[in-house]
Amino acid sequence: MGILLALGVIFGSGLGSAQEAAAVSPDAAREFINKLGQRTLSVLQAQNISPQQRGAELGRILLDGVDFDIVSMHTLGRFGRRPDSREFQEFSLLFSAYVIDLAIEKFGTMPVQSYSIVSAQSLPNGDVTVHTTVVPGSGQTLNAGWRVRQTAAGPKIIDIVVDGYSMTTHFAGQYQDWLSKAGLEGLVSKMRGQTRNSPSLVLVKSVRGR
Repeated sequence: MGILLALGVIFGSGLGSAQEAAAVSPDAAREFINKLGQRTLSVLQAQNISPQQRGAELGRILLDGVDFDIVSMHTLGRFGRRPDSREFQEFSLLFSAYVIDLAIEKFGTMPVQSYSIVSAQSLPNGDVTVHTTVVPGSGQTLNAGWRVRQTAAGPKIIDIVVDGYSMTTHFAGQYQDWLSKAGLEGLVSKMRGQTRNSPSLVLVKSVRGR
């Protein structure tokens, strides 16, 4: 599924049990992922569009599709238990920009012929995993699972899994040592440095309103 699939390809495994949430129906989750996929495919196949325009459009799709606060909570583990704190809010903002930049840099020009939704599976806590197949312009067909949750803002992606490896677990492992040594404040400081020249940070701030 274009740029969104790209995230899953580069990240690590498993998502811990979630807090209780309203259930999303498989049909609603399927429709949500399909709309995001169509938007992504349209941008990736667009002609006469600058790299900056393409990146901005893909960034908006990711911000529309992914609940970065929920992803941040799972990524931070016990350090994400205060989502109303200043440190968490800043981390979630910077993390959004970092992930979007990484995805666009690695996969923003990936040629994609088509994608299809294979199935939608309900999970015990009310989430739904939507399984998709992506046919790139060249290379191996890619399979990904999109974990969708019903939020106050509607259905949102909270994890992306490819071959058993997930986005949230990848980053949880990546940041674990830093958190244990410097805490969330130290990680936020590190993220400020990593996103100092972020092409997506202005967009993220304008969309997320922080």
